[in-house]
Amino acid sequence: MNEIIERIKAIVLRTRQTWEEIESEETPASRLMVHYVLVLAAVPALALFIGQWIIGIHIPFAGVYHFSFGASVLLSVINYIVIVAMIWAVARILMFVAPKFGSLGDEDACFKMAVYSFFPYLAAGVIFIIPSFSVIVYLTALYGLYIMYLGLPIILKTPEEKTIPFMVVIVVAAIMVFVIGNSIFTVIRGLFGPDLPSIQ
Repeated sequence: MNEIIERIKAIVLRTRQTWEEIESEETPASRLMVHYVLVLAAVPALALFIGQWIIGIHIPFAGVYHFSFGASVLLSVINYIVIVAMIWAVARILMFVAPKFGSLGDEDACFKMAVYSFFPYLAAGVIFIIPSFSVIVYLTALYGLYIMYLGLPIILKTPEEKTIPFMVVIVVAAIMVFVIGNSIFTVIRGLFGPDLPSIQ
C-alpha cells in the first residue's frame, strides 16, 4: 500500500518527471488493473458505503436521508464495478483513437495513461464519506485530465501539434463514459432511496 501511496503523490506532485519514470517501466495492462485499479477503486466504494449508511445524504428542506445497510453495500459494490469499467473503457478508447493522432496505440501504454490519470479521482474518493462534499471528488477528475495531457507526449509519443486535438477527443470521450457510468449508478440508487441529483 505504501508503494501505491507514493506513486499517487508522485504523479500528482511531480507529474512530468513521474511520467518519464513510468514510460521506462514494463508494466502490463493486467498488472495495472489488478495492482492499482482493483485496490484503489475500493477507496471511493468504501467511503460511499459509510457516507450513505452512517453519515447520510443531506436533502434541502427535508433533512438527512440514510440508506439501509443492504442498499449501501449494494450501491458501493455497483460503484466499484462502474469505476473499474470506466477506467477500462477510457484505456480502450485511447487504444482506438491514438493511432489517428500519430500516437502509440499499444495496450500497455494506453492503460498506463488511463490508470495513472484516474489516480487523483480515486484517491479523492475518500471524500465520498461526506456526501455533501462529493462534488469535490468529481473536480479532481479535471486534474486527472491535465495529468493525461502531460503524459501523452511521453507515454504515447503524441506529436506536439496533435496533443491538443487528441486531448479534446479524449475529454469528450471521457465525459461520455463518466455520464453513462454515473447515470447507471444514479438509476440504480433511485430504486433504494429518494430521487437525488446525479452528482452526489
